[in-house]
Amino acid sequence: MIRQANVEDLSRIEAIDQRAFKYGSWSKENYQNELKNNPYSNLYVYEKNEILGFIDFWVTFEIGDITRIAVDPEYQGQGIAKELIRFSLEKMRKRSCECCQLEVRESNQTAIYLYKVCGFEKMNIRYRYYENQEDAWVMSRML
Repeated sequence: MIRQANVEDLSRIEAIDQRAFKYGSWSKENYQNELKNNPYSNLYVYEKNEILGFIDFWVTFEIGDITRIAVDPEYQGQGIAKELIRFSLEKMRKRSCECCQLEVRESNQTAIYLYKVCGFEKMNIRYRYYENQEDAWVMSRML
């Protein structure tokens, strides 16, 4: 089940984030800010007895932006991320978004493959985008 996240979910979201990302983990406070103070943010969790993954996307005018997505490493490869992406794309369509974009580490070939399966295409490169100076692929798809 995918549902909107709430404050009680933030500890589990932070734990998944820290396990899933080698670099650049977000803190509980980052997610709390997304939930409480960011009017563009949409934070959802995938739950099956416990929270197994989450997605955070922004809707700004006609553009959707997937800012964060993660699945607990123990549950990766089961289609959870694909479900979260499809869910978010549908939410964006309903809010009249024309396209969705995201950034992904150039080295994250697993994520790049997933995004391509979900219809995203590489549009650009942001050089030295990440804190370790790694480049980011900007990927986009029309809705």
